[in-house]
Amino acid sequence: MTDIDVAGLLQLFDAELAEVKFPEVDREVLARATSSLAAAEAAVAEADARAAASRAEALARREELGRVAARAVAYARVYAEGSPAVAAKLDALVSPPRALAPKRRGRPRKVPVEQVAIDAAE
Repeated sequence: MTDIDVAGLLQLFDAELAEVKFPEVDREVLARATSSLAAAEAAVAEADARAAASRAEALARREELGRVAARAVAYARVYAEGSPAVAAKLDALVSPPRALAPKRRGRPRKVPVEQVAIDAAE
């Protein structure tokens, strides 16, 4: 789409082109299209705000579920001390903590540089 200053175009249709009517295009058509776009953009902004609020709510509920599940596992581990079968099932349900990759130490490796022949005659 070409960038057109629609507000300026509307002003032009209010002044110099006020009496001009082109086929299917006049000031009213431009004004309706402008209003329609503004309404659609407002609906998008409202939907984005609702989606952001829903994402925040889902994140909070996920964190709460994590806390409740961790508490349930802790209680179940105490109960499972006398039952190896239950303890094994609990172990299968709980992912081990992720190990952080060890930090690389020392200098970075040198990357070999391709040798280029330089001709003095050039």
